[in-house]
Amino acid sequence: GLDGSVVTIGNFDGIHQGHQKLLLALKKQAQKFESPQVVMTFHPHPLKIVFPEKKIFRLFSLQDQKEQLDKMGIDFLLRIPFDLALAETPAEKFFLEFIHQPLRPKALVIGHDFHFGKDRKGDVRALNEWKSRYHFEVEQVQAYQIQNKVVSSSRVRELLAASDLLGVKEMLGRNYYIAGFVQPGVGRGKKLGFP
Repeated sequence: GLDGSVVTIGNFDGIHQGHQKLLLALKKQAQKFESPQVVMTFHPHPLKIVFPEKKIFRLFSLQDQKEQLDKMGIDFLLRIPFDLALAETPAEKFFLEFIHQPLRPKALVIGHDFHFGKDRKGDVRALNEWKSRYHFEVEQVQAYQIQNKVVSSSRVRELLAASDLLGVKEMLGRNYYIAGFVQPGVGRGKKLGFP
């Protein structure tokens, strides 16, 4: 039921201000074609599989990702399980099996640093080669910058590591938070008047 979608692909961890600009471009393309908007993402993060020594952590939970996309009015979120076999898939094969055949997209909206497939061979150049063969348009959204710094999830992680929560908020467009369960301790805080 998603034939003729307008699609974007990426990790979308944090739905930071750069992601938001890309998603607004997705919405405009969807309006132009009167098509559903599809965000395709991966879990776990591809870098966790390809470079496990890098210890990449998610900025927010998968639930937060879904909630932020819902707030932006995105129609569909497709979360693709990522493993070594998928990492080894050639770009055109990935495009055919995961994008073209199931979605028949009218347009792909991609970020400035977009790559996919084995050896990152899938990029804007490859998509521009395929677009006439598979009948879709390509829009590449330029990098979004704040204070001459490209807004990215890795930049947000750097700012978190430096305890720059104001910088993080500026990049995200919202407060950073951590969610989890509160475990009862031994009650020392309560005895001190700070439960």
